[in-house]
Amino acid sequence: SIGAVVAHNQAPLLAVLESLRQAKEQAKGHGRNAFSIRILKRAGGEIGFAGTFSEGSDGLPSTLTTAVDLCNWLAREEVSRRVTYNSVTWLRDLPALSPQIWPEVVARNLAFQTKRQSKKGRRKDSPATGIDELAAILARTAWREAEIELAHLRDGAEPIRGESIKDPTLLANRVLEDLLSTTEFLARPTHRAGD
Repeated sequence: SIGAVVAHNQAPLLAVLESLRQAKEQAKGHGRNAFSIRILKRAGGEIGFAGTFSEGSDGLPSTLTTAVDLCNWLAREEVSRRVTYNSVTWLRDLPALSPQIWPEVVARNLAFQTKRQSKKGRRKDSPATGIDELAAILARTAWREAEIELAHLRDGAEPIRGESIKDPTLLANRVLEDLLSTTEFLARPTHRAGD
């Protein structure tokens, strides 16, 4: 398992090291072949998410692969940063849904927001091409990660994210929110290390 922290070069080293220790513990708590990434924002605050870096038996790519795909898509010039802001806003307002419909409802709303917030959304070469599939993978990945966290809680362990959310749909909302916010931050041109 791997923990990683991204911080500004003027961030206090002790705070960065403590966050790194917490990221490592979060990754270990997530199970085998897991990672946790945390971003310490210069203006304060912290975002991040945890997940698997190996493919599961569910046919989905790893959480890390999905995050990289999303980051690359968000980094495109034609895609507005409002995609993440709008998606996180409606996720926070989304009521608890049944587990049977949550992935489909969330995938459709994600696809809608991304098409709406990308330039040239109706052209064949638009950045919205393929977003339906990416949105479905994101929703299913968030659900899988929420189930992992819930299983962790049922085993009597400490909450992975420092708080105990026992409703699977509300936890999946939070997992997806963290994934969207973190990848959006990393996709910004000033934060990308280049090709």
